[in-house]
Amino acid sequence: MALSDVRTLVIAGTGRKDWETSTTEMDDFILRGQRWLDGTQETPHSKRRYLTRIFPGDVVIPVPDIRAIFEVWLYNTDGRIKLIKEEREDLFVAYGKFLPPLIGSDLITNGRFDGGSTGWTLNANWTYENNYVVHAAGSAATLVQTIAPIDSGDFRLIVEMSSRTAGTVTPSLTGTNGIAIGANGLNVQTITITTAPTDLTFTPSSDFVGRIDSVTLCRIINVGDTADSGVPTHWAPNITTLAPSQLLFDVSDLEQRNMAQDVILGVFNKRGILIHPPSDAVFDVNVVGQFYSNPLVAASDTSYWSEEYPEVLALAAQYIYEIHFRNNAGARAVRSLIADLLEPIDSGLIFESVHDISNIEG
Repeated sequence: MALSDVRTLVIAGTGRKDWETSTTEMDDFILRGQRWLDGTQETPHSKRRYLTRIFPGDVVIPVPDIRAIFEVWLYNTDGRIKLIKEEREDLFVAYGKFLPPLIGSDLITNGRFDGGSTGWTLNANWTYENNYVVHAAGSAATLVQTIAPIDSGDFRLIVEMSSRTAGTVTPSLTGTNGIAIGANGLNVQTITITTAPTDLTFTPSSDFVGRIDSVTLCRIINVGDTADSGVPTHWAPNITTLAPSQLLFDVSDLEQRNMAQDVILGVFNKRGILIHPPSDAVFDVNVVGQFYSNPLVAASDTSYWSEEYPEVLALAAQYIYEIHFRNNAGARAVRSLIADLLEPIDSGLIFESVHDISNIEG
């Protein structure tokens, strides 16, 4: 079932006919009910993987919607490594006075070309296709995006190129050239500019044939000190948000920059992973843990609970509804029904954990 179907069940359970025309309040109860279910009941889909990527100098990996972190793995062309878990305080001690790079937010609009080329100017021989832009040989005309005014300094540029068969493309920030890109894969470089940049331009050689899949441009607020960087070997849960009273702050005044490298201002659904030593290369990351279910926002959205146990999700929304209006007796009755309906999940998990396990005798 989709969210729209769960809404019908909730309206039937609560008797709130007014929610048929205005769903905002009801959707909030459904979302809170689903979060409550995720926090109280393990399911076959609670354990998931989060795939991301880190770059040279990174020390913090932000992970959204995770309840508990179990394992952290790194991958590259040389193989994979499972990081060792440590106490956060021990990693802080290991860093000592190490200052990691502090990276600003992405300055690019529509950097993944999702559904179109909005934000970009495609000149001769550049065309948009399925979530990427492609260049055909025969012209050195540019691909350009105007960026919002920002101070001069060092900028990290990340470009993902594919299907390249000839030529190169050179990025530049308002006339300051970066390094020409002539290979498929992920290219990471730093462009230093002494005047405030106003545009990011890609200039191809006339024989360039290839496509650009994604572009990210961030200002490096603090260049850090990567003398002790290497292949990360350890991890610990990290603090990613400041206290509420300090959510508005001046980054230049922070002494513990390693704790502020990925401060998520006003966002509370993310946790961070602190790694050591700071990365000296690009790595793919696989975080294994227990995650919350997909949030239900649009009428067509689905989640594990809406698909497998829609009646339980509707009752969970009703349970939060009864608590909200201090109907303790009603809340207890609904919770008892939920407990009965959740028994098959527990039974299945227990059966799965013991089925076909052989006892090896030494």
